[in-house]
This record gives sequence, C-alpha cells and structure tokens, in this order.
Amino acid sequence: MGAFTGLQPLGTLNVALSNYAKAYRNNAFVSELIAPRVDVARQSFQYVIFDRANQRNDRDVLRAPGARPQTVRRTYSSDTYMCKSHALAASVPFEEEQYALGLGFSAKQNATKLLIDRINLAREVYVASLARDNTKFTNYSDLSVGGSVYPWDDYQVGHSHPIVDVDNAKDLIKQSGVLANAFIISTPVYKNLRNHPDIIDRFKYTTPGAIGLAELSQVFGVPVTEAAAIVLDKSNVGSWIWGGDAVLTYTQPAPTMDDVSAMKTFNWAAAPMTAGGYGVLEFPDPYLDAKTDWESVDWYWDTKVTAAETAYLFKNTVTVPAFGAIAAPTVG
Repeated sequence: MGAFTGLQPLGTLNVALSNYAKAYRNNAFVSELIAPRVDVARQSFQYVIFDRANQRNDRDVLRAPGARPQTVRRTYSSDTYMCKSHALAASVPFEEEQYALGLGFSAKQNATKLLIDRINLAREVYVASLARDNTKFTNYSDLSVGGSVYPWDDYQVGHSHPIVDVDNAKDLIKQSGVLANAFIISTPVYKNLRNHPDIIDRFKYTTPGAIGLAELSQVFGVPVTEAAAIVLDKSNVGSWIWGGDAVLTYTQPAPTMDDVSAMKTFNWAAAPMTAGGYGVLEFPDPYLDAKTDWESVDWYWDTKVTAAETAYLFKNTVTVPAFGAIAAPTVG
C-alpha cells in the first residue's frame, strides 16, 4: 500500500550554493577589509560604539590598607543596526544548464556568482559612500581646498607631501589607543602615488623598477590596498567607486561586537531560509512548459560606523579622470 509523501515545497534552500555565495569574494572590492562581517543572532539590536573610556585616568588607583578602591562605572554608547535583505533573482533554463554541464561548469553556480557579485557591488558602493562621508569621520583632510594642503597629484616642489600627511594621520589614530593597519587607496590615487617624487626618491637607489603596493606599504608603514572597483550607470558609463579618496583605518582581523574597528558589517546569521545569513532559493517557473528554474540570492546585512576615531579620511587627493562609455556586451 502506497504512502502519502506530500508535495515538495515550491521554493527550496540550496545549502551548497548558499555557502558558495557566503564564501565568494571579488578581489576588486575592499568593503570586507574596511567593514568586516560580524555575525549577529537578531535582525535588529543595539551595537557598541567606541567611547575611549579605557583611556581615562580620572580615578586614584592607589588603595590604602583597609580602604575600598574607587569605583569606575562601565558605560558605552549604543545605536541600533537593522539587517535588511539584499536580494536579486535570475532564471536558468534547463537547456542552458545542460549546455554548461557539457562545457564543464554549472549555469546555476554561475548565476549564483553573478547575483552575489551584484549584491556585493551594491555593498561596496554603500560602504564607500559611508567611509568617504566626512560627516561620519571627523578626522579628515580635504586636499582640494588649497592653503597649506596640496593634492597628491601636485608634484610641484614644496607642495604635496603624502608621506608626511599619512604620518600625521597615523599619529591622530594612535590617540584612540590603536595603530592604523590598513590604508585604502583608489586606483587613481595609486597611480599618482607610485609616480610621486617624494616616493620615487625613497626607492631610486634600491628599486629601479616600477613601484607597487609593496613599496607603498613600506614607505607608509601600513599595508596598502588598492580599491579598484568600478560601477556602471544606466548609460554604461563607468566611475571609480572610491573616487579620488583614501582611507587610513584600523580594522580588527577577527572582529567582535565590541572591538574598535572603525566600521562593521552586521550579518544576520539566523535569517530564515538562509545558511548563515545567505540564502539561495530555487523554484520552478510557474509555466512548466518554459522549462526554466528560477534562482534567488539574498543576504541580510547592515554596515555601521562603530569607532570613528580609528579612521582618517583623505578627500580629493587627486583629480579623477573621466570614464568613457563602455561598449555593451554582445549576447550570443
């Protein structure tokens, strides 16, 4: 006698592709470095904002015999994050998946890669806009205002001195009790720094070839990372996501809720129908004769500034060249 097994749910979570989406990285993006992920159990809750309480010396720590020690009240400022779903969907026809398998890859995995890459691109744009906002980071210099500061692409003798500028910014970050450990520069900034006379002068006798990120890291005394990502508008005209700005910052390698990383991305790890906050759902097209599966990818996150004192923003460090329109792709 047969048993009733019930219908398969219309949309199912593909755990393997969900974990693939969670692990996927685009090397052009730096948001993971400047705003590392912290797993949270709730979609919305308070988070800790650094208040430098550990640097106060306003109590006498010397205790007399028989006396009670002075009391220190532990306080912290707090705000609220809200991990919203960021999602995109794409269709994968049966024939396309079969063609792809014959060529040695999976069209569904490629669709996952495309969708999470687009979601990560949106995150990169958002993180860059947050990190480049001088109302969020009051430690900043606008090198376009003139006066005693000069853009780093001004090579005139006696004008710009990027090494001195970064050293001064490092000293300011030290006042918060941490040492800067990441220097994010956009591609236009990278191009001008590697050709700056002050930097070339440091290596003219030891490194006759091209100066790269390793040499810049050495001269600035902090690891330098190039932010090379671009974004296209609706007219297919590109722009550098990080513009002509640079960010010196502290980011903890293994971030926690209460560390002093300048920024954090809160990841709702317990979000429904996800694997650790990332969900790849598969479901058939309602018109079965279309012979198509649909795939939806979403990720629950929110990025916040958590320790503004541990970052320094350099705005308008160079003149950013304009992009031309990029030719539209040919569909085969």
